[in-house]
Amino acid sequence: MEPPRLRRRRQQSWLALASMVASGVLALLFLFRAQRASWLLHNLNPPVSPVASSADSRGSESKEPDSPWIGIKPSRNIEWHACYEGRYECARLDVPMDWLDPTEEERVVLAVLRLRAKDPKGPDYRGPLIFNPGGPGGSGIWALRDHGSALQTVVGDNYDIVSFDPRGIGASIPRIECWGSAQDRMLWNMQDAGVVDAHPGVLYDAFARATAFSHNCAATMGRDSILRHSSTTYHARDMLEILNRMGEAKLKYWGFSYGTVLGGTFAAMYPEKVERLVSDGKFR
Repeated sequence: MEPPRLRRRRQQSWLALASMVASGVLALLFLFRAQRASWLLHNLNPPVSPVASSADSRGSESKEPDSPWIGIKPSRNIEWHACYEGRYECARLDVPMDWLDPTEEERVVLAVLRLRAKDPKGPDYRGPLIFNPGGPGGSGIWALRDHGSALQTVVGDNYDIVSFDPRGIGASIPRIECWGSAQDRMLWNMQDAGVVDAHPGVLYDAFARATAFSHNCAATMGRDSILRHSSTTYHARDMLEILNRMGEAKLKYWGFSYGTVLGGTFAAMYPEKVERLVSDGKFR
């Protein structure tokens, strides 16, 4: 049997080795994040225009030099323009800031994107399917460009696939911008609390972070109207306007995650306007 003193020395040696390894890993992680921050700061391009960039379901997408949105005039009817190398059609829809008290002065411009059906004039054409990728705050423009063709493969190429950036998001203007600079936004995103069970108390950290973010948005934007007029009910009303302006009587919809909340809200507000609605990955 091993003497107790020798066993203690061996345990101490293993603990010392484990401590050294852990310290080395932490040092490497710190170095990696510092280098990543430095690279981002030196390679971050500030957007030239609020419509020149869009946000995806994970955050902001960098500015594209060939962004089509700047050259499209907003309209109160949907006017489609070929965009993104002719693979899609873009429109900018002018809607009221406040649907309960619309005025000519306070307006929102929604960025709407369409992937056309294979044969829009064919006998089997089924019309548009609107989808929301989730969020809240996910960019439908980014999502449609990223995996819209896969969705069309699922539902059939006799459907148009349509999505939009919700008010305040991405290529829709005015934008909800909670940070004074792109650098501040990037530094905030680097301090993410992590996923559930990433460390003890992560849920409390995430809640505190969300509260701080909310307060910062209010402090940065003040009494800006877009912040006061952005909610799921407003998004549902905007979606109804898109549907109406496309000349469609009823909605065909596919919502993911938070998109299930948006779809359910639309159905509760306008039950007579729903033809088919898919709630995929129920948001709780």
